[in-house]
Amino acid sequence: MKNTPSRHLRTYSVALLSTLALCGSSLGATISIGDVVTGEFGVTSSAPALSSSPTVVDPGIEFTFAGGRSTLDLREDAFDITYDFLGLTGGIGAPTTWSLTDLFDIQGVTLTSGNAASIADISFTMNSISVDFIDLPNPPEFHSFSFAVEGTPVVDPPDNAIPEPSGILTLAFLLSGGAFIRRRGSKAC
Repeated sequence: MKNTPSRHLRTYSVALLSTLALCGSSLGATISIGDVVTGEFGVTSSAPALSSSPTVVDPGIEFTFAGGRSTLDLREDAFDITYDFLGLTGGIGAPTTWSLTDLFDIQGVTLTSGNAASIADISFTMNSISVDFIDLPNPPEFHSFSFAVEGTPVVDPPDNAIPEPSGILTLAFLLSGGAFIRRRGSKAC
């Protein structure tokens, strides 16, 4: 296949559009370090026994109930829930619910580790997540669950009208390469 100027120009155009698309978009963070998130914990269908709004930090556990018997640790677009029955003769004795609100653009929540049979329901809206657990047994004395939180890609608005230097250099390189190929192609005719 002959290398024609228009073929090279198309290649550079595709590369330019791909570069510009990558510069202007990113995945939308649903949970970010520094966010203030409201969390509640309690027996399912009852008033919450714990309700607080800490700032998301990592490392660090944001929500602790009953001296650490149940915890919720938020991470970048993920969270972990633990139940620790060490030294207790029984479990909680009722189904429990963890709820998170003040989140951003939730599109999905997936259990990534832990016993799925222990979870009665996972539900979410655009700004909240709720995880309902069955009455967890004892033994085992320790139950641990990890969840991934998915958001949608968003286009970040430019911070200012001045493009970053690497973007300018890439654009200049692609345009000069296209002009060079076009000029070279027109001399060959």
